[in-house]
Amino acid sequence: SNNSKKLQNNNFIQMFLMIKIECVSSIRAKVGEGAVWDDTEGVLWWIDIPEGMIYKYNPEHKHTCTYLFPEPVGCIAVREKEGLVVASTSSFWFFNPETGQREKIFDREQHVPNNRFNDATTDSKGRFWAGTFGEDFNAPPAKRYIHAERKRPNHTLAGWHVCG
Repeated sequence: SNNSKKLQNNNFIQMFLMIKIECVSSIRAKVGEGAVWDDTEGVLWWIDIPEGMIYKYNPEHKHTCTYLFPEPVGCIAVREKEGLVVASTSSFWFFNPETGQREKIFDREQHVPNNRFNDATTDSKGRFWAGTFGEDFNAPPAKRYIHAERKRPNHTLAGWHVCG
């Protein structure tokens, strides 16, 4: 009924007004995006795309760590094992921010020089979905990629699919 919808809307508005929003970091990113909450560590990750910066905020210690990636970063996801999956301008990487160790796991379409990875998410099965973005309006259409990382004792199998 109409009254029921109004009540739901009012409840939503009241709940929204009760949310406290506060700035937790003084970082001034050029293009700050891709916030990802890490349940295991209890930290918030985010990126500054053009600067190649990856940030980790620990709310318990009220401290932000900064990690420089050697190229622009489009998106990240937290790995179950350790570290991050990073989709950068050129490739997908496994990246350990604490050590700086990087392992290239997949190149995006190199024949499209003005495309870069732009956004990503993980689904309920732990697959990392990322899409490319054409910075040149005359570039071919962007693509979506999926990375499925399956773990077995002592080794990892990785499966890649490119979706139209």
